[in-house]
Amino acid sequence: MNHCGPDFQTIYYKNLQCTKDDNEFKNCYKVLANGECTHDQDAIIECVFENYDNSFTPDEGTVRIANYNEQTKGGRLEYFSDGKWGTICNKDFSKTEATVVCQQMGF
Repeated sequence: MNHCGPDFQTIYYKNLQCTKDDNEFKNCYKVLANGECTHDQDAIIECVFENYDNSFTPDEGTVRIANYNEQTKGGRLEYFSDGKWGTICNKDFSKTEATVVCQQMGF
């Protein structure tokens, strides 16, 4: 299964560096991707699925798992910024960053 984002979807960040003290993804150090990443580099994370209500506008900095796969318990990481969802490049994305994201979603 291809979890990677559609070509029109923005890739926001690369070179993420979260610490265990970061309680939200938006607090982690990150660098704007500026076209230096492709969707085959989208960050794929695994944590327990949470069903999202798409009838409201999320807060800036909200994260979600898109294309969730019940079998692998994972999917593409997406980040809400400037009124739209985008993806995160997996360059320098480690278990620490995944842990911060999962904690932000309540896991």
